[in-house]
Amino acid sequence: MSGVDPELVHEIEVLIGEAVTRFGVAGRVRFAAGVALLEGSGPTSRMEIGALLEQWDTLPRDIRHRRVNELARQLVGERRAATKTSGKRRFAVLGWILPLLIVVGAGALVYVAHQMLAPGQHGQGAVLAHDGPAAPSSALGGEDRSQRGARICNLTRARVMRGASIGPADVEGWVVDLALLRAGDTPPLELDPALDAFVRRSPGQASGSFVWDGAQELASLHGPMTHVTVTDASLPAAGKARFRGVTLTFTGRYVTPYFTHGKRGSYLKTADAMATRLGARYAALYAHCAGDTTHHIGSWFRGPDPGGAAAALVYFIGTYAPGSQVRHAVLAPHGKLDRAGALERIARATRHLDKRRVATLLGDSGGSIAGRPDGPATLVFPFSEANRAERGSEAIVKAARLSH
Repeated sequence: MSGVDPELVHEIEVLIGEAVTRFGVAGRVRFAAGVALLEGSGPTSRMEIGALLEQWDTLPRDIRHRRVNELARQLVGERRAATKTSGKRRFAVLGWILPLLIVVGAGALVYVAHQMLAPGQHGQGAVLAHDGPAAPSSALGGEDRSQRGARICNLTRARVMRGASIGPADVEGWVVDLALLRAGDTPPLELDPALDAFVRRSPGQASGSFVWDGAQELASLHGPMTHVTVTDASLPAAGKARFRGVTLTFTGRYVTPYFTHGKRGSYLKTADAMATRLGARYAALYAHCAGDTTHHIGSWFRGPDPGGAAAALVYFIGTYAPGSQVRHAVLAPHGKLDRAGALERIARATRHLDKRRVATLLGDSGGSIAGRPDGPATLVFPFSEANRAERGSEAIVKAARLSH
């Protein structure tokens, strides 16, 4: 797999892993020496992938989808066959071991009873000692919080890919990101004093509490792991920041309003206010599984004009869609990923789109566009059907001729 972009490899691994989840099997997919491996939560299964990675950029989207599903189906089939075979072996072994265990167990019980009832060096009734405390559940194969969150998030994300919505009961493992980008010749956004009106951080700390009184639905929330983390997300190019960027990641109880009908508005108000006060040229609000970089569930996007708002949608959603909607040549024209340049290339391709054209393209997804002719434009997608923004970005990609 030498010469293939590692991010592309990871993207395809995630796609096959999500397809495996849809077949009702848990595990992680990774590539090694021309083979796809399904590991964890059962026997390892493997399938040859041929020239899939080398051909990926030239394959139409429907063929990519078919190849991903076929590989997932084969991996799941081999896993289930191996599980059934090992189960038969265990049953055969138990057939002769079980009687032996019964005999040994009966003998052990007789011995223990004799030791407890017979006088000995410890007195009239010897006490059975414990070697130590019981093993913790994690040592016995139990999940920790992050593992459980990742498993639940992957399951709900599979439903989203089929067009479902996520409710408050399904938010474990998810985070909400507000991404803001402005001109590269400005000071770092994470140090901008304007952030203090929204996030209260201790000196030298990246995480804090959301405190903006314009969105009390969020500011009133507290609890374990409920915090906002401010991360530098600048897009560098040629040794300097082409765009200064910052991402605010909401975790814990902050996540629930994003997936609650009637409460997401608190996030939309926050996104609009922060983009205005920090002078963001491009901005986006979306949710995703913690630790994963694919399949964002978007709701709000902003750009300097209608074409710029469309570019923000495509950049933050279309390039992270399962099987990037955007040509790999746009993301890595010289064989190396260039996200700063990719955003500019996408914006050049969408700049001819006016407000009416964008509204028409978003029609099937239910997205809407708002904004003054001389000011920033904003795209908003309705709460129902979590993958509407992905559908909207795909329509923009096709119109801007950014797809294969």
